[in-house]
Amino acid sequence: MIVVKELNATEFEKALLSKKPLVVDFWAAWCGPCKALAPVFEATSVVLGDKAEFAKVDVDAPGNDEIAQDYDVRGIPCVIVFSNGEEVDRIVGVLSQQQFEKKIKELIGR
Repeated sequence: MIVVKELNATEFEKALLSKKPLVVDFWAAWCGPCKALAPVFEATSVVLGDKAEFAKVDVDAPGNDEIAQDYDVRGIPCVIVFSNGEEVDRIVGVLSQQQFEKKIKELIGR
């Protein structure tokens, strides 16, 4: 079961209010590395979905470019982990399933 939500600008602001950590993948359809990260991100959301919210933001969708600018997303894929509405850390690029899951576990465990 995939528990990843696709967010627009309005939904993103609401998602930041989550009591759980929020893990957001900033991506674009034309981005090869984003496509490589997608199954890793989704698999991690299945494993850790009870401990965090997982979401994706298409940086090319109308209005979403402003979210990317607000959070200084300069390269994609860029996964940002938020806790209490504040950025905890980010991962830029593609990691293996094992590396990605380990890093997310560390970040949401804070």
